[in-house]
Order: sequence, then structure tokens, then C-alpha cells
Amino acid sequence: MQQKSRDDSRVSHFTHDVFRPFILAWHFLTAIPISRSHHAPSSAELATSMAWYSTVGLLIGGLLAAADQGLRLFLTAEVVNVLLIILLVLLTRGLHQDGLADTLDGLAGGRTAADRLRIMRDPSCLLYTSDAADEEDSVDLGGR
Repeated sequence: MQQKSRDDSRVSHFTHDVFRPFILAWHFLTAIPISRSHHAPSSAELATSMAWYSTVGLLIGGLLAAADQGLRLFLTAEVVNVLLIILLVLLTRGLHQDGLADTLDGLAGGRTAADRLRIMRDPSCLLYTSDAADEEDSVDLGGR
């Protein structure tokens, strides 16, 4: 009986030590829940989960590649590309697009390295990306 409880303990430690960081990484980087247990992870748990970020990225990339191959059988490349971007945004809650916008704002908006970092960290700063969106919305469409 003691052997069984030791085996259960090993499985429990393995599950907690290996799968818990993966689940935290998955939840942080995607919008797809794979666990019902929710709690605010500690700094140490988040740090441990970073080891799994590349694996989660590889899984997301594989899913997108599979979707690309499947959709290209039925749709044109342009339509597939739009659908893949939409799928990426849905899978990641726009995490990558938000990071790209922050980077562009920081690089285009700051004169010094400190200014660029301040702009990238400030969630309310959307200097150039919002200006570009406004200009895009106000493009003259030939008198329409």
C-alpha cells in the first residue's frame, strides 16, 4: 500500500513540476483553456512557465501551418492569408499584433532609448499606429 502512495506522489510531483508550467504558458500565450483550475500564478510559477513558451509557439505555428495547407486546397492564397491572420488573433487574443504595435510606436516615437522604452511600456501610447489607422480610415476613395 505504501508503494502505491509513493507512486501516486511521484506522479503528482511530475504533473505539478512539468505540466503546470506548460499549462500556465499555454494559458498566457493563447485563448484556449486546457485546464479548469484557475489561480493567479506566482512570479516563480510564471518564470518557470517561460521555458515552455517556445513549445507553445511551435504548437501554434504547427496549427497555423496545418490550417494553411488545408485551406489552400479550397481557397485562394489571399483569402487563406487573411483567414490565418484572423485565426492567429483569435488563438492568441492579438498578443503578437499588440506587441508589434508597441514596438513600432516605441521605435518611431522616441528620440532616446529611454523615451522609446517608456512609450513601449505605456499601454495608453499609440502614437504612430493609431495615426496610421486614422489615415487609413480617411483615405480618399475617388469621390465615394
